[in-house]
Amino acid sequence: MGDIQIITYTESLASEFERLNRAWIEKFFIVEATDLEIFRNPRESIIDPGGQIYFAKIDGMIVGTCAAQKLSATGWELAKLGVDDRYQRKGIGQLLCRYVINYCWDHGALRIIIETNRALKPALSLYDKLGFRPFIPEAASPFVRADMFLELRAMQK
Repeated sequence: MGDIQIITYTESLASEFERLNRAWIEKFFIVEATDLEIFRNPRESIIDPGGQIYFAKIDGMIVGTCAAQKLSATGWELAKLGVDDRYQRKGIGQLLCRYVINYCWDHGALRIIIETNRALKPALSLYDKLGFRPFIPEAASPFVRADMFLELRAMQK
């Protein structure tokens, strides 16, 4: 495996963002309307409101992605983490998450949340290592599959 390069979103990577996320969603769940809206226009959904999408690139191939999605001035979401099956368990997901978390802190986050599912054991283990803790959301998630909610607060970092 070559060196991992982390790069940011460009329009030419929109299809990679969708490919990597569709792979894990379709493996465990179904693609929902909210997913489709984000896939149709990641720039409008994530970048333009102030967020960022990162990609892991190895030997010229895009092998992972993760997004920092701005929810409010101080509230952010770590979203759409996906790593190609052939490259999982190599630290790529953790590296991408750290880039997203740092981006959020650098852009005024006091709290970063994750909406996930109890079935995603490796992801839950990663989120725990990164310091995320369960919380009870005040509002319903737009994702039917979301049954676990995690947060990382600025004082925890």
